[in-house]
Amino acid sequence: STKGSGPWRFKKQWGTREIPCQWHTWVPEGEELPDLSPANPRFAPMISLWKRLPLAVTKVLGPPIVRHIP
Repeated sequence: STKGSGPWRFKKQWGTREIPCQWHTWVPEGEELPDLSPANPRFAPMISLWKRLPLAVTKVLGPPIVRHIP
């Protein structure tokens, strides 16, 4: 879980210990690592739209979309 997030706080209350995950990302030479944080304002319109979709729509669209999210 992302540090400070809701799931992180929930797990923390049960006395869990943090184990850092190792992430390795390949970035082409001359390019910068993209900011994929949900807090990135670039994602705000899509997050807002997703929250307003009916549950039936998110159940159909969610699995194919999540396969492409790093």
